[in-house]
Amino acid sequence: MAQRIDRNYQLSDYFFFGTPSIPPVQFSLVMKSGPEGYACYTEGNDFVFVPGNVTIGYTDLHDKDLDLTVAFNPETKLPFVFRSFEDHAIFGRTENDLRLFNYKEVDGIMFPTQRLVVQNSTSVLEQTTFAKVIPNPKFPDDFFDGLDEDKSATPRVPPSKIDGYSHAEIGEYWTNALWGGPYAGTYDNLTSETLGEDLPNAHRLLVENNPVVEHLVLDFEDGVIVYEAPPHQTDLVIRWVKENLKKPITHIFPTHHHHDHNYDIHKYVELGAKIIAPEVGAPYWKQIPGAEIITFTEEEPFIYSDDTMQARFIWHSEAPHAADWSYSIVKTKCPTANSTMLAYEADAFSTYPFRHAACIWMAESSCVGRYESQYHCCSNTWKTCSTVLSS
Repeated sequence: MAQRIDRNYQLSDYFFFGTPSIPPVQFSLVMKSGPEGYACYTEGNDFVFVPGNVTIGYTDLHDKDLDLTVAFNPETKLPFVFRSFEDHAIFGRTENDLRLFNYKEVDGIMFPTQRLVVQNSTSVLEQTTFAKVIPNPKFPDDFFDGLDEDKSATPRVPPSKIDGYSHAEIGEYWTNALWGGPYAGTYDNLTSETLGEDLPNAHRLLVENNPVVEHLVLDFEDGVIVYEAPPHQTDLVIRWVKENLKKPITHIFPTHHHHDHNYDIHKYVELGAKIIAPEVGAPYWKQIPGAEIITFTEEEPFIYSDDTMQARFIWHSEAPHAADWSYSIVKTKCPTANSTMLAYEADAFSTYPFRHAACIWMAESSCVGRYESQYHCCSNTWKTCSTVLSS
């Protein structure tokens, strides 16, 4: 594949720090893939600190074995971008850049003092400043030695890749820490509970030996709605629905876009499930191939029901925790003051220090929607018939 980009545009005054005269930018960049591929400026450049009449020429170096691309500063000849690619479950093929800045010479060697890890040129995953560089420091002989094995609770083993765990998944959570290991939950330790005699088709699922995210599973007449899609645990939930409810999963509700709650949402999409999400979050989910999205707004919650049960999905502007953070209220089709009411939320509900006030807020929030006139919300009904499910 060959590609050429010809650009002619005017910089904004944001770039005054690098080019006080702020001249127009004009350049041509040609790229070619394959074993003999390259990226080359054939006219001009788009570097802020380089005069516009300077043609940069070749700008990259690619290692086909490591699948890395290295871009060099044309003036200093120092690397400033190391680019790799990841297969992300939501974003697809994703650029992962290590960017190096502000080189400093120490004992004749140039060291970067600023580094960024950037995803898709938009999201900063990690930022590091090196305040001091000490070349060839003196360390004790055992400075880099590990523990004796009899002093460790876990064995010493060499690093290796584990099937089913990509760098995209692990890197998101553990770039600046040590990975805690693969998901430990097992199907034999998955427990279910029916919540309320008048809601026999509302099930709470919990994996007892890995109690991270609880699920609410609603068994409607024409299909199943599952709440949340955390990585790897999703496989257990899908199996439970298949073996116990024996119905198709028609909808998946992620409470928000943080990936510990939805990294496996593509597995539900592949089963034909539609994503229930606030309108503000729809562009995020559209990145998943084949995704169908049912949206709702602050003024118009999404309400799904059959002859016995209803679920409403609610979002408010300036929501806590995440811009697309939303929650769900589940109750009988025609509730009374003594009906069971379930409230499902994630990461943002707390009863401390004013539990009574928190319960009043949740009860009042449940009145949002088209059926407000059919259900009277008040704090005393909360105490007797309501349950908060927090994932």
